[in-house]
Amino acid sequence: MAAVKFGSITVIVKGYYSNNGKAYFQRAVPPDLVARFGKSKISIPLDEGIHAAVQCERLTQKFKALFRSLRNDPQLTAPDIKAAALAWLGTYGLAQGDANHLTLMPSNWEGTFDSTPHLNAFHEAVEDDYRAGNPAAIAAVTALRKPLPVLLSEAFEVYVANHKKGNDK
Repeated sequence: MAAVKFGSITVIVKGYYSNNGKAYFQRAVPPDLVARFGKSKISIPLDEGIHAAVQCERLTQKFKALFRSLRNDPQLTAPDIKAAALAWLGTYGLAQGDANHLTLMPSNWEGTFDSTPHLNAFHEAVEDDYRAGNPAAIAAVTALRKPLPVLLSEAFEVYVANHKKGNDK
């Protein structure tokens, strides 16, 4: 947790830290999931255009849903599954549709060639959960090829983001 000052207001933001002036979100992976997740902490750079506290809260919710899905929580809702899938992709630096971007084979190349090397670590990490039928893993793999559907619970956020006066106070 870090204190972030916005004018005369100081806010305690869970998961926020600054490294040489660059804002990051950081969260520890629960000890019982470190072996399955492949790392002990998550560190993601934050976008400068979006408020850091908002980004940290959204990432906290996504990773909370991801950890619940890794524990096979039967009470996961559709928004939880989508959030977990997107968090899983984000952990590996991936986004929806990234499997559609192929690496071109160099000219005069002989032998085998992997056109999707950016997906290898993700596929290795998610393989067991995907085969076990984990809904977040299935959604994450699906999201690599096509965007996940917009949920009714996201409708207002999508409307405001796309409306020409959406940023007006």
